[in-house]
Amino acid sequence: MSIALPGPDKVPDGPHRDLLVRLHDLYSQAGKPATRVISKRIDDEKLESVSYETISALLRGDKVPGWARLQSIIVALCRTSVHKVDVSEELVRFNLLWRRFESPQTPPRPAVEPPRAAPVAAAEVVALRAPVVAPRIHGELPPRAALFTGREQLLDTMARQLTEEPEKPLVLFGPIGSGKTQLAAEYARLHRDRYAVTWWVPAVNADQAGESLRDLAGRLGVDLHQAGPYLLIFDGVVSGDVRKLLNTRGGNVIATTRNGGWARDSPHAELEIPDLDPSESAQLLRKLDPRMTRAEMARLAGRYGRSPAGLAEAGRAGELLDGEVAREVRRVHDSLAGDPVLIRLLTLLLGFGPSPVWRWMLRADVNWDVSAGVHRLLRDQAGLGQAMRILAGSGLGRRHPDNEWIEIPAIIRLVLRELLPDADGEVNRHDVVQILVGCDPGHPDDPDKRAEHRAIAPHIRPAALVDTHRPTAYRTIHHQVRFLFLTGDLRAARLLGQEARAALAGQDALAPTDELVLQIKRDLAGTLRADGRYLDAYRLTTETMADVSADTDADLALDLARSWGHDLRIAGEFERAHDLDEQTMRRHTAKYGEHDLRTVASRYNLSVSRRFHGRYADAAAADKLDLDRLRELADPRQVRWANSLAEDLCALGRYREAEELVRPLLGLEPGRQLLRARRTAGIVARRLGRLGHAAEQLGLCYQECVSRLGPDRELTLAAGMSFGNALRELGQFETALHYCTLAVTGYARAMGADNPLVQVARINRAAATLASGESTTEFDEAYGVLADRLGPDHPFTVAAEVNEAPSFARARAVFGAEHPDTLVVAAADDTPGTPGPDEIIATLRRLFGADHPLVTRLSTGMRVPIDVELPSG
Repeated sequence: MSIALPGPDKVPDGPHRDLLVRLHDLYSQAGKPATRVISKRIDDEKLESVSYETISALLRGDKVPGWARLQSIIVALCRTSVHKVDVSEELVRFNLLWRRFESPQTPPRPAVEPPRAAPVAAAEVVALRAPVVAPRIHGELPPRAALFTGREQLLDTMARQLTEEPEKPLVLFGPIGSGKTQLAAEYARLHRDRYAVTWWVPAVNADQAGESLRDLAGRLGVDLHQAGPYLLIFDGVVSGDVRKLLNTRGGNVIATTRNGGWARDSPHAELEIPDLDPSESAQLLRKLDPRMTRAEMARLAGRYGRSPAGLAEAGRAGELLDGEVAREVRRVHDSLAGDPVLIRLLTLLLGFGPSPVWRWMLRADVNWDVSAGVHRLLRDQAGLGQAMRILAGSGLGRRHPDNEWIEIPAIIRLVLRELLPDADGEVNRHDVVQILVGCDPGHPDDPDKRAEHRAIAPHIRPAALVDTHRPTAYRTIHHQVRFLFLTGDLRAARLLGQEARAALAGQDALAPTDELVLQIKRDLAGTLRADGRYLDAYRLTTETMADVSADTDADLALDLARSWGHDLRIAGEFERAHDLDEQTMRRHTAKYGEHDLRTVASRYNLSVSRRFHGRYADAAAADKLDLDRLRELADPRQVRWANSLAEDLCALGRYREAEELVRPLLGLEPGRQLLRARRTAGIVARRLGRLGHAAEQLGLCYQECVSRLGPDRELTLAAGMSFGNALRELGQFETALHYCTLAVTGYARAMGADNPLVQVARINRAAATLASGESTTEFDEAYGVLADRLGPDHPFTVAAEVNEAPSFARARAVFGAEHPDTLVVAAADDTPGTPGPDEIIATLRRLFGADHPLVTRLSTGMRVPIDVELPSG
């Protein structure tokens, strides 16, 4: 049964009633639970026990317990409340009320009766009744670092943890220089008003911590838990004997330590302190030098890492490692120098990159050709695990909670390399290379192997595998280039591939025609292509094809042929690409069969070439067959073919069919296929007369392409051109010209000024110019180049031709008699035998409806140019 608030006759106005009213408010928010339930909740939360009888007496106004028990009751009610309650704030409020009750301020009795006072305003009454706060003790904190930067999210996490679970000490842990001490001190500064006491406790051992606590007790004159909410910070904990001093009865406790194992092996709450994030490290470095460039910031962060203390030292000392972090690392090293196992492990780890080195990479069940000392180290896996714990616990690194990996931060590595010169020696380098080669999981096309490739990746370049000049090392490099490409890290794939290519040119262990060399070149070319470096990819693939053996049906030769067709298309050699893809598809079918994944991929490439070659009907027929089969198999690759078929149908003027096909694709996960679908949907909307919607969607698609892919990528350029076409039809000619010009310059920059796609972009720019009422010579100029490069009957060439000199016959022959563009051309052609305006407008009205913009414009005699929408590949 719930307990009602006692009336003023039992608990009159005053400090006791103020506390009781506030308590009953909290009791009501918690749903007025039974006192036995409150007592059990307190026990479950491992707070100081309170009997249900004590709780009942408190709620009835009979008795107010001591602060420690009252705190337990308040915490339990806060956590039971149906509202979101800030436990820490409630504890501060109740502590003030409790202290008023314990030590009421009674004014002295006057000698004579004072005259009746004038009425007092309500605000003044509140001021008169406000409690007098007992003096608080705020101990001295470490000086705030002048370069303290960021850490807002960590500070919020600390506040949330200490509010939600005040009974648990919060242990901050991380290696030397991670900023544990400064973070704890910053928290104390920010939240000192929430505590009656804040006290900094040096805590290398229990004796030192105990002396500090005795000093505090002498200043308080009362037990700490009776002094009100407090915050104790035990800084620099090394030994476990300090744990018995971490008492949270009535307050909060924070401890800092380098030993993550000590933090994790206790019942305390733990928070690992990470490096600064990129924006925080940039902020810190700009405090050092406001004129520092981004390149210099990247160089410093790359060399010294992003630990706050280490980065501050590096920037301030001009790269001289003689600051506090360096001195502490040297001191720890000296303390470990007598243990040969620890020094051997440290030396080995310094040969890897500043990223986690996993235990499975150091497994002992592989017979590596490593030095005798490292072989003994790795054979004793139990000893290896213990050594990892000691190194991390001493502050020289971070380790996995289950000891599955260890990582030495960059600034610490730099100092240790000076102390351990063998880390850069030939023997250690050989050992690291052998380990990386030995744990290479194989070809990364298998998704199950990618986690292992991801673990190896950060160590390949620091270990200088490219300079090893051994086939096994180059095989690992080949797998890594491929892995980085598959996971979208194109920059890393490109850098590693280029370094490997340069190294291969200067060695004689592998011939230029060796399959491994060709595989690295092929994967590098694929990376360059995906990264928008189309001309470089074209040149590299052409070079590699010249080195392929005469066995043109070898697997590698066929793989290269599929890539080469793409490069030829990008180079504007559409007919040559089409002929190569057609031949490659036949060779794939003969070798692998019709349904092999490689054969299906070659058929896809052929369909792309057919679109660029203007053979849209053939592409549509082939894509429809493959899409139907993939749908039957529920193959996820079907979205790629659906996008391709939608583009085929658009090119054929079958817009409603394309719309039906592309609509389900708009729910895809973010990625290239979704961007393709959005672009096609925008084109279809424009062609069907929904101009505002089309421009909006194409604008969003273009911006997303720029953001995800970059401004000079195939799909980005095509989307920007589609956006310009939509703006032209909306009558926004100046903006349309801007985007069409971006396409012209973008194609020239990415694919070369003589690429025919530059001329296609000029057709669309000329259409915008013509629509704005200005004359242009670009149709004629584009026609001359396209006729020469693609032939007079290519659809791109004919688009330029019929815009310059409208010819229904030419449009019908190339686009088809029922294509809407053919009807638009016919409207401007008065040659005998051309359909008249009434017939053209009637046909368009039946196709699109009476309110379609084409119907409106042609019925008023406006000249309407046609444009080109490129395939996206």
